[in-house]
Parts: sequence; structure tokens; C-alpha cells
Amino acid sequence: DAVAIIKENSIDKVLIDISNLDGRIGIIDTYSRVRTFPSCIYNIRFTMVNSKGQNVTEHFQETTALNAGINVKWFTDIDAARTWLKDN
Repeated sequence: DAVAIIKENSIDKVLIDISNLDGRIGIIDTYSRVRTFPSCIYNIRFTMVNSKGQNVTEHFQETTALNAGINVKWFTDIDAARTWLKDN
């Protein structure tokens, strides 16, 4: 369970590469998932990496997460995502 790993290891930064999901995470899924996250998630900085051309809903997903109090930033370049995490 990812939440247990986060809690046990005091993780505060997470990089998630979803480039192979090819749009399988929709707007409703994002909203539902964000609203049910456990409280430890709110202290973590997330970067989401997606392939170019798969960014139709990224702005919505980023905004939804931010409105829910979750610090997330979307990227299409994994190195840029790593840099953002390192600097923030």
C-alpha cells in the first residue's frame, strides 16, 4: 500500500510517471481520488510525468488537486520533474 510506505518512510516528495496510461485517468476519476486521499498526502509534493500529446486534462487535474490542498505539478519531461521536486 503506497500510503503505508509514505507514512513509514516520512516521504515528502513523489514523482509519478503516468506516460503509459494513455489518458486512462479521466476528470471524474481524478476528482474522486483527490477527495478521498488520506491526510498524510497533503504534506507531500507530487510531480506527474505524462507523455507529450497526452496532456488534455492535465491542467484540470493539477487545478483540482491544488484546490483540494495537494501540491502537484505536471510535466512531460522527467528531468524537469526531478528538478522541480529537488528545488521545491
